[in-house]
This record gives sequence, structure tokens and C-alpha cells, in this order.
Amino acid sequence: MYHIKSDQRSQSSAAVIVRGLQECLKNTPLKSITVTDIHRVTGISRATFYRLFDTPEDVLIYQLDQMTEASADIYLTQQELSTVELMEKTMALGLQNHDFLKALVVNGRHDLLFAYTERNFRKLDQHKQIFPSDMTKEERNYVIAHMSMSMVASLITWARNGQRETVQEIMRYQKCYLRVMGSLMEES
Repeated sequence: MYHIKSDQRSQSSAAVIVRGLQECLKNTPLKSITVTDIHRVTGISRATFYRLFDTPEDVLIYQLDQMTEASADIYLTQQELSTVELMEKTMALGLQNHDFLKALVVNGRHDLLFAYTERNFRKLDQHKQIFPSDMTKEERNYVIAHMSMSMVASLITWARNGQRETVQEIMRYQKCYLRVMGSLMEES
């Protein structure tokens, strides 16, 4: 867990720790990174680290939550964009943090990626109402779960491919997936 207060000092220390973890991830798998490694890179004391985070993995969770908040800001401030354009902007924000996304993939933390994408789809629906009004809560939950897993699969594939595809290419692959799924479902 992380315990970051809203004061400037805590926020600044957390940002330094995030950058330190990002630096460590360039050469070391997440499971091998220690608080000492982050201290060595950042100069932030162990006491400060433990005041803000319990584990290095919590730094990733914090960063994902920060990215979710940034996505919500995009939804609020750029409401004139289409839903696809908003999704592309959100994905671009995620891909900018490729070290974190890659670390989650490499370390098999797909659950954290799923939670991140699920929160984003729920926030997008709050701001853009992407689902038909006649959908039940259960239907929405299933659709969000499927959309989230599809995005996680795209992020996993992107990380395994060396992060070379653009946001537009990933969105094109998502459309291919949906086209194939739609035709398979119509066969039944």
C-alpha cells in the first residue's frame, strides 16, 4: 500500500521515488528491486520510502492510480473528443509510462493492469456515457471486464513485441479483434 499525503513534501518525495523505480526497472526485474536500490538511485532515505510506500510494487500501484487520475482529467477537459479519441489519448498516456507497464507484464501482474484499465473504462463511462441506457448493471460489468481484458491483452502483446506499435496501430488491432469476435458471435 501507499500512504501519500497531499502536502507538497510527500508529493515531491513520491515523484522522486517513482522516477527512481523507473530507473531501476531499466536494468532489473521488479521482483529483484529493493528499497536500497531505489535509495541508491534517488538518495531518498529508507525512512521516507517506508513513510510513503510499503514495497517497491506499491510504487507501481501508485503510478497506475496517478495515470488513472490523469485519464479522468482528460475525460473532463476534452469532452469534445470522440470516445475513440479519448481512448487513444488514455492509451498514449499509459504507453508514455512504458517502463511501468512492461514491469507489470514481465512480472505477471496482469491483475494490476486489469484494475487500471477497468477503472479507466468506468471513468470514461461516467464522463461520456459509452453504454446504452438500457444496459443493466450486470451487462455493463461484463462488458467492462471484456473491454479491460482485451486492453490488457493488447498491452501484454505490445510489451512482448518490444513496445514498437503506436497507439493507432494498437487501436486498429483492437478493432480487428472486435470484428472477429462480432462475426464469431453471429455464427451462433
